[in-house]
Amino acid sequence: MSEPTSPQDARALERIEKALGGLGGELKPPAGWEARVMAGRAAERAWWSWSIPLVAVAAAALLILWLRQPAQPTMQLALEVSHGQGETKVRGDQAQDVHLGDSVAARVKGRAHRALWFYLNDQLLLACPQDPACNTDDPEQLRATWQPKAVGKYVVVALSSAQAIPAPTGSLDADLAAAINARAELLERRFEVR
Repeated sequence: MSEPTSPQDARALERIEKALGGLGGELKPPAGWEARVMAGRAAERAWWSWSIPLVAVAAAALLILWLRQPAQPTMQLALEVSHGQGETKVRGDQAQDVHLGDSVAARVKGRAHRALWFYLNDQLLLACPQDPACNTDDPEQLRATWQPKAVGKYVVVALSSAQAIPAPTGSLDADLAAAINARAELLERRFEVR
């Protein structure tokens, strides 16, 4: 900028500089604006600071509830005892009073592969589905009916698995161990024939 050559130019230049110095004065933020902005940011941050942990706790609680749900049984074993000619039938856990001449029916429902094994004094008597006494007509279940011919301790084992179930060898303990190793699910009912 050049120097004013006349007093009139000097006054004009002073007025211009003064006007330029006052420009934007009305645009200055009000006093304390920094504190208000920071308080607004703190309130915004406070909302997120409690909502994220709350969502995490809710998700953890849902996961725990889901994991603690009781497993749905994938198989069922049903026993039914018919006493003599009168055909008095006893089902379920009450089917433990069995005598010679009674008829015992067992049914297993479960996965794709099912089996029923009957033991007397821990020795295999009958193995379904291989034995002709077994009823395999229903694709949803396996049934067998038989009559105890000797006094002793009987065990009915029901098995269910997504894979093939190993054939029983004849010994209760060895057969159960093989079934467990093959990851078969099993249920057993024990009763005594007098």
